[in-house]
Amino acid sequence: MLFVENPLGLEHGKSTSADVYSLGQKILYTDEECIILPYDLLKYAKQDRGTMELFTKHCKSGKSIYYVSKVDETYLIRSKSKSKGITIQYVYLKETMHELSCENANSLKERYGLASQAEEFFLLFTFDYHAIFIKNDNNPYYVDVIVEKYEVETRSGLNQECLSKKITILGLGSVGSRVALYLARAGFSNFYFVDNDIMLPYNTLRHDLTSINVGEYKVYEIKDKIINEINANVNIDCSTLNMLGQESTRAVDNFLKECAMSDVIIDCTADDNLLLLVDHVSTDKKIPIISGTVIPGGLGNIVLYKNANANVNMDSILASFYQWKVNNNILAKQEADYSASINEQKYVATMSDCSILSGLIGKFVIDILKGTKVELKSINIFSTSTYGDLQTYYTTYSIDALNLAKEEDNLNEDLIEKGKRIYENHYSK
Repeated sequence: MLFVENPLGLEHGKSTSADVYSLGQKILYTDEECIILPYDLLKYAKQDRGTMELFTKHCKSGKSIYYVSKVDETYLIRSKSKSKGITIQYVYLKETMHELSCENANSLKERYGLASQAEEFFLLFTFDYHAIFIKNDNNPYYVDVIVEKYEVETRSGLNQECLSKKITILGLGSVGSRVALYLARAGFSNFYFVDNDIMLPYNTLRHDLTSINVGEYKVYEIKDKIINEINANVNIDCSTLNMLGQESTRAVDNFLKECAMSDVIIDCTADDNLLLLVDHVSTDKKIPIISGTVIPGGLGNIVLYKNANANVNMDSILASFYQWKVNNNILAKQEADYSASINEQKYVATMSDCSILSGLIGKFVIDILKGTKVELKSINIFSTSTYGDLQTYYTTYSIDALNLAKEEDNLNEDLIEKGKRIYENHYSK
């Protein structure tokens, strides 16, 4: 035990002194192959006996793990594995686990008419819902590696009604890609992604995609990542529409209809024109909008928020923000999308700057969809700069755009008119 637990001992030694193992430790330390069963298997297995389809995952630990992908005709997981799954029989037994504790594999197979079957694997469920996995004629393996009931709502406060709400994300770049993955991991399963950009090598500095995705549309690569790695059963509609370019009226109308059926619209494009366009959909349909932008140089993050029943439009919020920016003399000079200079020193936003903003947006969106009162003003600037000498310039602000608009006489009327023209040219048709 001392050898195993000593830092100079084996890297993955088993300590016999442990009283309780985690699920991962059970898989690692068991001498048998493991089968992972969904907690709600009983509701899919409607018969006393039937068939299941298993797929095999060969882990780097050297273990082989079987997981159930299909019960009778119901798919639980649509595996992306290229290897063909194996079909096994399952049978519900009348005895309890205790009553069967001394049974061997052959006697169990004969009693339940499995001895003459050609299959190699059998899965038996005891009366008290324990699983027995029989492989070949070996002794039965009494499965104790069963995935516990995983209810997202008990861990995050989200129920199924909330998780099924439709989320539109505009822009799947450095911020939008993380927001999408964040919400998918939270259990949300109904998305509409819009981005006409492809992944380029320099994007890997901040994007959640990597070099293997270069040359592909970001929306489809994020969609595949969610389906393949997080939740195979999500519903994701994608669009590569260039909303402010030369697109057909029908395509634009379809885009606006999708937005109009959403429960929340998330803008991660840093494009005021597109934000103003969907704002009019938001106003008509009373859909909340939340928009996030990294301040160039990674000097902070801006969140613009309009709730579903706001009596101020996003154009006023934007105009108020720009007016505030002028009045407060933001010192950074923008050099590029993610860079800025101060006193001839250039600063570039990092992946962490995008991650901080994505996490903020994700948290706010969850609160919005839960119906929680969101403690956000119309404009929020969060100081996240890692540059110590700049923190005096950027503190945390919350701005009420409605009150600011009443106080200011020099709002950007051109910006407001631009938004109205976009709306009239597209949505009013």
